[in-house]
Parts: sequence; C-alpha cells; structure tokens
Amino acid sequence: GNTQSRATEVHTPEVCYPAQGFSLVSLRGGALATGAGAELPVMRIVAQMGRRTEPLTYWIRAGDTVVRGSVEQNLARIRLGLRGYIPDGLLFRVSEVNPDAQASFELQDRFVRDFLVTLAPAARESVIGTAGTR
Repeated sequence: GNTQSRATEVHTPEVCYPAQGFSLVSLRGGALATGAGAELPVMRIVAQMGRRTEPLTYWIRAGDTVVRGSVEQNLARIRLGLRGYIPDGLLFRVSEVNPDAQASFELQDRFVRDFLVTLAPAARESVIGTAGTR
C-alpha cells in the first residue's frame, strides 16, 4: 500500500507459525540456485504441530532486494529509508507437509526454479527483485 507501518508490513513465518501453535524444529538461512549461476537468499524452516511436519522455504523482497528474515528486512528498510525510499514488499513462501525435510526442500527448490523460468522478466523482478540478475 501507499503507507508502510508495522501493522501492514510482511510478517515472517517464524512469527506466524508459532502463533498458530507450531513449534520451530529448525530455522536457518540458505541459498536457492535459480539457474545461470545465480542464487536467491532464502530461509528454511521446519515447523511441527503434533504429527504434522511442514518444511518451508521463504524469502522477502524489500524494494528490489531479497532478504532473509526479520533482521535483514529491518536493515533493508533502514537502508532504503535513509535514501528516502519507502519500499514495497512481498513474502514468497512454499511449503509441503512431509516428515522428510531434505526431500521437501529439494522439491521446493525445483518448484521455485520452474516457476521463475516461466515468468516474464518484469514479473520475475516483482517476485525476486534484482536477485539473480547480478
């Protein structure tokens, strides 16, 4: 929107999942190879509630930059704000209910790569900013 505030900012899965009753089994930064030697910085989470295990991969686009998690998001907001720019943002998340986190992350990586390839350049930039184009 045209106004940015804490109420309208991107809310990260490491906050939202526990608020829904999930435990975070693991949380780590990573990189997803998008092809042509480019890497997209991502967060990898394994969330669990009862017998349900849900590995998920996500990233946040803040302006034209991709960031991992709340800390990088806040640093990007400050950096862009000092330049007088109020960035738009997007959280892109993929997940699967699967007790095998490694297999799930591999499937998610393939899905994201296949998805990004189908996008026109302008649409791709709206999802990953300039990540993977440098």
